[in-house]
Amino acid sequence: MHARPKEASKQVDKSGTGEMPRGRDVGKRRSRPLDPTICASDAVSRPEDKVSEELSDFAVKGFEYLDLVGLRLRHRGPFSQASRGSEAPNAVIHVTSSLRFQPEIKSSKMVSFKNVFLLATAVVASVLTRDASKVLTELQVVNGDAVALTAAITVFKGSIPGGIAIRNSQAKLHKDLQTATTVAKSAGPADVADARRVLGYILTVLEPAIKVVLRIIRDKKAVFDKAGFGVLPLLKEVQTDTAALGLALLANTLSAVADDAKAVLLRIEADLAATIKLFS
Repeated sequence: MHARPKEASKQVDKSGTGEMPRGRDVGKRRSRPLDPTICASDAVSRPEDKVSEELSDFAVKGFEYLDLVGLRLRHRGPFSQASRGSEAPNAVIHVTSSLRFQPEIKSSKMVSFKNVFLLATAVVASVLTRDASKVLTELQVVNGDAVALTAAITVFKGSIPGGIAIRNSQAKLHKDLQTATTVAKSAGPADVADARRVLGYILTVLEPAIKVVLRIIRDKKAVFDKAGFGVLPLLKEVQTDTAALGLALLANTLSAVADDAKAVLLRIEADLAATIKLFS
């Protein structure tokens, strides 16, 4: 029996050029850019594996592509024959007016302007919220001082120790009002939500506390006069401090709600002025 001659090993054209590799190029992969003649209708009519094979001819390791609108190219992950396990840029495929595929290389190192803008916006918002919170904290301290001063005046019966307690309470209020003013000056303008939060605290807590202490001072006028306790200098100092704080708040933290804030600050100023007039 004659031995059947061995069949010559078939060489497969993987380049898509229609030519067989020669010489040293045998077994080596040839790469070429995507054939611009591949159009959408052509891609749809061919099997997905065939389209993927042609796309793989220009694939670089780690490339991924998006699903094309209206096309049945739903491969997830690298192009056919792309690298395994390595990361690389994304390849975004655009469908042009002629419905031809055009690869656009988008480096993973490129920074998205939109992302930078959103990050910067978030950082700024965070800073402004933090500034508003600092101002609110200082106002809470001032409110505590007003409550303490109210307590000291309430129990005052004309004694020297009682007078010293009032002066000490007013001195702390003076110091903390100045601190709050410094913080308010350094704070940036708050957004509407934070501004309303600070204004809400002034309306519901701080303004009522100031009204109470001024009312008790007026009610105690006879006691102060009999003891010879000088209330007027203390009141004028508080008036100066609150005016400075109000201006700082209007220029920064409360600028977004300036009209409402002015109304509150004017009421406080009017109450102080009336009390000062009583003792003048």
